[in-house]
Amino acid sequence: MDYKSNSLCAYATEDCVAVLAPNIPAIYELHFGVPMAGAVLCTLNIRHDSAMVATMLKNSGAKVIFVDYQLLHIAEGALGILLKTSSKMPKLVVIPDQGSSSSRNSSKVLEMEQILHTKGGEDEESYAKNSAFQRLVFMNVNHALNWSIQEFCQANLAEAECIRVADLGCASGPNTFLVVESIIDSINRECHNMNILKLPNIQVFLNDLMSNDFNSVFKLLPSFYQKLEESYGRGSRSCTHASLQLCPALFMEDFFLTTPCILYTLLTAFIGFLRKRQGLITYFPTYLLQVPSGLVTEEGLPLNKGNIYIGKTSPKSVHDAYLDQFDRDFTDFLSSCADELVSGGDLFVPLAPKIDDPIAYNVKDLLGMTMNDMVSEGLIEEKVLDAFNLPHYRPSLEEVKTIIEKNRALKIRYLDTIQLRVIGAEAVDCGKGSVFNTNTNAKYRARSLRAIYEPVFQAHFGDGIMKDFFTKLAANISQHQGKMKSPINSLVLSLSRT
Repeated sequence: MDYKSNSLCAYATEDCVAVLAPNIPAIYELHFGVPMAGAVLCTLNIRHDSAMVATMLKNSGAKVIFVDYQLLHIAEGALGILLKTSSKMPKLVVIPDQGSSSSRNSSKVLEMEQILHTKGGEDEESYAKNSAFQRLVFMNVNHALNWSIQEFCQANLAEAECIRVADLGCASGPNTFLVVESIIDSINRECHNMNILKLPNIQVFLNDLMSNDFNSVFKLLPSFYQKLEESYGRGSRSCTHASLQLCPALFMEDFFLTTPCILYTLLTAFIGFLRKRQGLITYFPTYLLQVPSGLVTEEGLPLNKGNIYIGKTSPKSVHDAYLDQFDRDFTDFLSSCADELVSGGDLFVPLAPKIDDPIAYNVKDLLGMTMNDMVSEGLIEEKVLDAFNLPHYRPSLEEVKTIIEKNRALKIRYLDTIQLRVIGAEAVDCGKGSVFNTNTNAKYRARSLRAIYEPVFQAHFGDGIMKDFFTKLAANISQHQGKMKSPINSLVLSLSRT
């Protein structure tokens, strides 16, 4: 069956594959398929609770766990326990109800959820040590965010007792509190300008998927609060009171259905909203909910052969499939915001825009080029590469505007393309004393990309090739830097609830 064969193809000889399921046909298939793939099958007792399953997964070192959809709650609980003590989480694959298309769709989303996160930890290859580029991107779009908050405050601040902010971005690393600091500063400035004596409280909800490295965020909280005190003074009337909550998305579904909380995020990074309260949503999307359907022919042949995204040789049908998936995902996201934001609530979204230059290389071109090099060298099987497509889309301004205009409850306040000035990211991450030439700059870029993309590539191609892949990527970046697209742009939109 497809969901099993695709999930097994990336694992090496003697890797452990766990399964939590009753005696169903999938168990029979796994008993033969796992050994044929060179891996070892570990069958788990369906009477075990989450704590025991977590212990079994940890002791076995399982790289993937197949779970019957009826036992998904046990597996989710086990992964939650594992997350507290282990940085390497097994990939979760749901065995769906074969008669239910919705179960198959849920399986895709749950599987995607396990890999959509940056590289955790604090080593030299982690996102925490390679995120200065993202910091500089935010600094470039911050003026648009401040303008959006100013408009929001002028409409809502006079009567607001509490402003609730949902940051649906990547809650990890040193950049986590950049948006929060900017919003607090902007609101305080508007309170002063409007001569408001009764200052509102600010509640901030930082959201990410369960596989995110939340420990790195908790470590930053003391310094964040200290910075607020240094900026405004403890108990000063010039400062609003700010409180923060960290919300791992996987545990939020049942909790927020029964709790009167203003933030509700489903199992994906796309759906997030405030429950009929005055507030703001800031959102920094990177991925689609799933790889677009329609990237293979009826015979199962890949339509996007040789590419991992929309490449220069991709047929129009591939672009159409990606655009259709983005349209559906972004439409759902906007509809959720429109349903739940109170009138005057605000949504702020930066997006990486489409690159239409037919000659210049972009990041996805070089990632795909490197993968094809490894196929030529026999390090990756061609069929494994052909089965991989990045769940990512860069829309044009016109495409975004068309989708927004379908939702009449949201009004465009601001929609424009901003040219980014991001020179100096290398020095921020590596130290001002570092000397950069073509080779060292290429190594830095490859390391930054590894911090973002490694979990996605690792889930499909396995751990074994990651070091070689990103080393070869640095060499390709060095060779083709002169052809890479410059300058770098960002789409920025600010929407208000009518």
